[in-house]
Amino acid sequence: MPLRAKESVLIASSDEQETTAWVRYLAAEASPFLTATAHTVPTVFEYLEQAPKLPALIILDIQLAMAEDFTLLKQLKNTPAYQVIPVIVLATLNDTQNIHQCYALQANACLVKPASDGELKTLIEKTKKFWLVMSANPVAGPRHN
Repeated sequence: MPLRAKESVLIASSDEQETTAWVRYLAAEASPFLTATAHTVPTVFEYLEQAPKLPALIILDIQLAMAEDFTLLKQLKNTPAYQVIPVIVLATLNDTQNIHQCYALQANACLVKPASDGELKTLIEKTKKFWLVMSANPVAGPRHN
């Protein structure tokens, strides 16, 4: 199954190395979608407000998700225009309490950050296949405000 054309993925992380890895692996194949990055809570909303089309997926690092008492995740899931965007939170294995909080705030999934670069590449490929190829994505159509 091919990826849906002209869709974007927003990678929201304060970790430059992690962001770079996601961008690199998402773009590894000739993919017909764009990657965008945001490193702070305000820049996530700046991107969402200015983008011509909402992203098909948001990859959200747990540290940014937890900032200001989970403000970002709360606002995403409580804003009608954004609540349909799937949000995948990247967490560490021993962060059980915050993972539970992310699910309580309606994160679509929490994935454990892998230890190796090879495992990260596999995680990204599987995430891309499920969320951007196999799933019925409510953001796939024109932007609704």
